Amino acid sequence: MHNYNAPSRHNRLCGHRSTWSVIAGSEDFKNGRNPPREGVDTMPVFTIVQAPGTPRLVLALDTSSSARRSFCLFVKEDNKLLLMRQAVASFISDGLPPETVVGMITFNENADVQRPPVTLRTPEDRQKFVDHLPTDCGGATSIASALVRAAEARHKHIFLSYLWLARQGGEGNVGGDKGGKMTRSCIEG
Repeated sequence: MHNYNAPSRHNRLCGHRSTWSVIAGSEDFKNGRNPPREGVDTMPVFTIVQAPGTPRLVLALDTSSSARRSFCLFVKEDNKLLLMRQAVASFISDGLPPETVVGMITFNENADVQRPPVTLRTPEDRQKFVDHLPTDCGGATSIASALVRAAEARHKHIFLSYLWLARQGGEGNVGGDKGGKMTRSCIEG
C-alpha cells in the first residue's frame, strides 16, 4: 500500500506514484512482459519492532573552525560546513517521519540552542528548519559543551529520545574537560 501523501523523496521524484506503478511503467514490464505468477501467496506479514510514538531528537552541529579545514585534497576550503548543511538538509527533508519533533544545538567552544523544538508536519516546516542551519563557523571545538547543553535540554524534557552529533574534524578539544569528568557527568546524569 502506497502513502501518496507522505513527504518522502520517492513521492517527490516519482510524482506520488507507487513503487509498483513506476516499475510497471518500465520497459521490463510493458506490454505483458513478466506476467504475475499464479498461486503465490503475496500477503505480507508485519512484525512491530518498535512501539509507535513521536520521534524526538536534537541535532548538535559542529560550527568550530575545524569546519573550515579541508579533509581531502580535492575539497575546497569551507566545504565541510556546506557538506554538513547538505547532509542535514537531506536528513530533515527526506529522512525523518512526519510529526518528528526536532531541535538544533550548534557548538564550537560554547554550545547554544539555535532552534527550539518544532514538530515537522509539512514540507514548509521542514524547509523553515533547514533555513536555520548554520552558515558560519569559528572557534575551538568542545564536544563536552554540546553534550552538556543536550543533557540540560533532556532534563527540561525538551528533547526526549535521540542526540544526533555532527562533527567536522579530528578529535578536537573537549573544552577543558579534564579526564572526561564533565562529559561522564552529563551522560550519566
